[in-house]
Amino acid sequence: FLYQTRDDWIDNKNTGAPPDSVSDTGGYDEYAIRGQLLIEPSDQFSALLNLHYRDLDGSPRAFRGNLIRAGSDDIISGFDQDEVFWDGVNDQELEHIGGSAKLVWPSGPWELTSITGWESVEIDSRADVDGGFGSVFGGVFPTGVGLIPFDAQSQDSMDSHDQITQEFRLLNDSWDNGFWQVGFYYFSEEFDIDTFNFDTFSPGQPVNGQTFQNQETDAWAVFGAIDIDLNESWSLAAGLRYTDEEKDFTANRSITAPGCFGCPAMLGPLTADPDDEIVDWDAALTYHINDDVSIYGRVAQGSRAPSIQGRLLFGNVVTIGDTEEILSIEGGIKTELLDGSMRLNASAYWFEMDDQQLTAVGGGANFNQLINADTVDGYGYEIDLDWLVTENFFINAGFSYNDTEIDDSSLFVQTCGAPLTPCTVRDPIDMNPMSPTFGLASIDGNSLPFAPEYIANAMAQYNFSMADGNELYLQVDTAYRSDINFFLYESAEFRGEELWEWGGRAGFTWNDGQYELAVFGRNITDEENIIGAIDFNNLLGMTNEPRRYGIEFIAHLR
Repeated sequence: FLYQTRDDWIDNKNTGAPPDSVSDTGGYDEYAIRGQLLIEPSDQFSALLNLHYRDLDGSPRAFRGNLIRAGSDDIISGFDQDEVFWDGVNDQELEHIGGSAKLVWPSGPWELTSITGWESVEIDSRADVDGGFGSVFGGVFPTGVGLIPFDAQSQDSMDSHDQITQEFRLLNDSWDNGFWQVGFYYFSEEFDIDTFNFDTFSPGQPVNGQTFQNQETDAWAVFGAIDIDLNESWSLAAGLRYTDEEKDFTANRSITAPGCFGCPAMLGPLTADPDDEIVDWDAALTYHINDDVSIYGRVAQGSRAPSIQGRLLFGNVVTIGDTEEILSIEGGIKTELLDGSMRLNASAYWFEMDDQQLTAVGGGANFNQLINADTVDGYGYEIDLDWLVTENFFINAGFSYNDTEIDDSSLFVQTCGAPLTPCTVRDPIDMNPMSPTFGLASIDGNSLPFAPEYIANAMAQYNFSMADGNELYLQVDTAYRSDINFFLYESAEFRGEELWEWGGRAGFTWNDGQYELAVFGRNITDEENIIGAIDFNNLLGMTNEPRRYGIEFIAHLR
């Protein structure tokens, strides 16, 4: 059983906020329960049953209007993470229940496994998306923080989401040097989503825009895999999978919001029913130099079936992303050194993805749509280290370099739609009025959104052993990522600067680790960084969590 809560730590300083709007935000109440039962009546059968439930009453991420200084990716002066100025509601609720049953029938070299799963989720999430108060175009003054061109307060309600999965696997390990297995997988999913827009400035903030979406997905697959030791040094693993997937989607707009310019009063129903048959495979070869060092290489072909974007609150079309395919190659070395006290691994990779599904977010039309990039290329390398320097001193560290590039000279997207606080677009704009992409930005050569070139992390802990099995420890950790781009197009404003956060912990354990008392700190240097943005209204951003510290007591009941 789990229960956790956090107080609201962000204060709404808008003294003129309507009584229906939220006062404070940032907190949550959450509880969850999970039960498992393992039944083993004989050597020929076992059953592992799982049932779980979760309930969350919390807050979506805080949207902060005009957070970004025009012409740069800096935070405006005078910003305070503990404050917002809203006239709308910020609330989020989630309820989730699910279960699974894993049944295993072993018989000699054979083993039949059945895994059945069921999940059901309901979600409501409502937010003051413009990140401020008032509306210039709506004639509601004053506005803040900064200029708020038009009001935006919306909610997504997933009234139902049900998912059923069934997998059968048959494994045979009669080979002296390996095993093989075959299997069947079935997936069925259905969900309903209502999306609402609210009239912030009318009493009770009534709904003035509503859409409905329903999607059903049915997929099945057959697969097989082998794992063989070719000799004392070489081993081979390979797999093959065939998947058949179908989607049926319906959407309509029953109430058109005032901000949907040029839209009909009602729309739909609009439908889409993409499907595809996919074959994926992989093969990996490993060479064991000795018991402590091995090198490997892997090549794989993977795919993603068509996806659908049907949010019609401010749009009039349903967009489909066609099947994407990726070919990837990876190679590396795995080692255990210094008599097993150090584990040092390194790898490098390359991939080429055809027809990658990308989401063009927001922009001047305030409408999300799916597009396919002709090709996306990527390559990089990573290193990770676990090192027990002494019996009391441990180090863990990782580093990676990642390069991604969109290669499609015909791909153009909308740029920011902030009419009073425009962004500084860095990509070429099609200025030909006769072109179908007139006014749009070319994203050819851009990296993928939220894809930093460099990622690093490290943790070090020192333990001071004391009498009677008690222990005092000191721990410090750090995480780094280089700068990132938030959208498919590049601009001076909608980027995240490099982020480097530090944490620390000092604690005392006693009674053979049964009890622990510790002090801790997260983001102890109090770094303030923009980690996300919305580009259709103003220079709106979201920030990382502020510095926090506390004291913690842990007891393991035995």
